[in-house]
Amino acid sequence: METTTSSSVPYIAPLPTTATSSTTTSTSTSTTTTTIPPPNPLDTNLSSDVGLIASNATLQELATANAFIARCRSVWPGNTRSIAMSISHHGEFVASWTVGTTHRGNPIDLTARFRIASMSKMLTTLAVMKLVEQGLIQLDVPFVQQYHTDDTPNDSRFPLITVRHLLTHTSGLPGLRGSFFRANVSNWHGVVEVAYDRDMLSSPDVQFFYSNANFVLLGALVEQVTGVPYEQAVHQLVLDPLGITTAEMVDTEEQPQGDPDYLVTPGRLYMEALGPAGAWVMTATDAARLMVAYDPTVAPVVSADTIAAIRTWNGIQSDVPDKYQYGLGLMLVNPGIYVGHTGTIESVRSFALLLPNGYAVTFLSSSEKFASNGTAMIDIFRGEIEGLALLPD
Repeated sequence: METTTSSSVPYIAPLPTTATSSTTTSTSTSTTTTTIPPPNPLDTNLSSDVGLIASNATLQELATANAFIARCRSVWPGNTRSIAMSISHHGEFVASWTVGTTHRGNPIDLTARFRIASMSKMLTTLAVMKLVEQGLIQLDVPFVQQYHTDDTPNDSRFPLITVRHLLTHTSGLPGLRGSFFRANVSNWHGVVEVAYDRDMLSSPDVQFFYSNANFVLLGALVEQVTGVPYEQAVHQLVLDPLGITTAEMVDTEEQPQGDPDYLVTPGRLYMEALGPAGAWVMTATDAARLMVAYDPTVAPVVSADTIAAIRTWNGIQSDVPDKYQYGLGLMLVNPGIYVGHTGTIESVRSFALLLPNGYAVTFLSSSEKFASNGTAMIDIFRGEIEGLALLPD
């Protein structure tokens, strides 16, 4: 599918296209970055350690970046093939680095794109909320009154589901794991049909149940309302205003040269099935750049009022309330101190967080068994995240 791009907007410092682990200097359009040497001797099995930090970074930022790098090395190699992390502040580039190799055995570069799994839901959320601002989608009007199809819901409660219920995982829709992870459908449009056919777990607005089906339905609505393919709509509504050019949707077996290696069980089609719920890739730097969309002091995609609504707890306890609650398509982590999302698919463990002081941190990995999911990975980096949150705004 064709991807649209745009130049970086002024408040975001773009990352240089190439980087090495030497001490040479490279200049971008709005900031100068220099490579940073490893603060500790590399592990003997470590074949790549590449990092860039903004030339105007404070000593506190440098120390915090080094702490994150040290933690990255502690989780690599183990069962983690490659890692990319990035830090930004109100959308301005602070630092990025990578550890590991591609499936061809080459060093992972800062331009490598990682699968972000359920972090993809943040893109769908922003697209939906932008269309809400434009009056093309209504949060509290039933989904079936806004999405037109010849399919008839099997469950009599389905017509009660609103867009808000889908965004907050309170629709009552089941997980549809067979559709997403057992190759029962060939693409995410097929999941929409399955969702119409299945019995619901409960009436809407009764309980929280995290279901990828919610965001597949939202993606279909975005596509129908805009009149263009979902991926193109997200570029136009979300990615282009943010200056993000590395993002696209990929298939399960797709392993682009230069990107990390992913263990994929043969015959699975989860990327195709997840689509708007989890099929995006991007660089760690762009993932950190994405988080400025949730910063009300910048508000480059939707208004500050809309951001406030997105960041408000839906009032129904999540499945792990001591770890996170859920707003409109956004996790309120720890709970509510940080906002962002995690991602977990087979060999993917990821998270992106925006902290109260405007700093954002992303962790993307090709990881099999080191952590059970993205939420567990946040716990591993808890000390470093809290240290970043203490930096002055």
